[in-house]
Amino acid sequence: MKRLFSVLALLALSTLAGCATQGPIQLGQSYWAHKPQSVGVVIAVMPKASTLKMGDQGLLDMAINNAMADSLTKHLRSLSMDQFRESSQLIATFFNRQGIAAKVIPQDLDLKSLPEVQHKADGFATRDFTALKAKYGVDQLVVLEVQAAGTIRNYYGFIPTGAPQGYFACRGSLIDLSNNKLLWTAFGVQSVPIQKPWDQPSESYPNVTTAFYQALEGAKTMMVQNLLSTAPAPLTSAR
Repeated sequence: MKRLFSVLALLALSTLAGCATQGPIQLGQSYWAHKPQSVGVVIAVMPKASTLKMGDQGLLDMAINNAMADSLTKHLRSLSMDQFRESSQLIATFFNRQGIAAKVIPQDLDLKSLPEVQHKADGFATRDFTALKAKYGVDQLVVLEVQAAGTIRNYYGFIPTGAPQGYFACRGSLIDLSNNKLLWTAFGVQSVPIQKPWDQPSESYPNVTTAFYQALEGAKTMMVQNLLSTAPAPLTSAR
């Protein structure tokens, strides 16, 4: 049987629904010299947490592995990711402190609802965000995405080669709504070992849950701090 290789390891660097394929983009210091009047912050529609499977697996292997992980998958899908939503208010507060009017958009954004750009180019979103300028009443938009969440585990065929780990991957992007240009893109990716014993379905997987939320917090912090670190240094008076 032809083997299928999981691409989840590349998920944090893959094409997100709205942005061009490329690495991180650091927000330059020149941004603060030419600040926009307003910025919106929105959370993209989030996927359910799940059991992510890495490694060399055939179709039958994948079916077996999914069936074996069914109980854990159901538990992960019940977990709230509201902790990730806190990042939107942190970022809005950050822009407000820099003298930019910022607001959190209350409704999650379905990126797949935006039209695709016909002529794609590096450094620009691959979906057209420009209509959101009038809809949200802002000049620029920070889009915060959960790319993958749950647990991650390596397999060879249907044989696990290690214990699962708590996993969370997210990405933030700042988009100029006048031209769809990406001004900032950063990733947060964390995997956290699960304290033994991890396979505790009768107790609602407490150790898995702990590792999951630790991964979420670590990835969220990594993403947010990348943006916050771009703020200009405060002026100091001469003595």
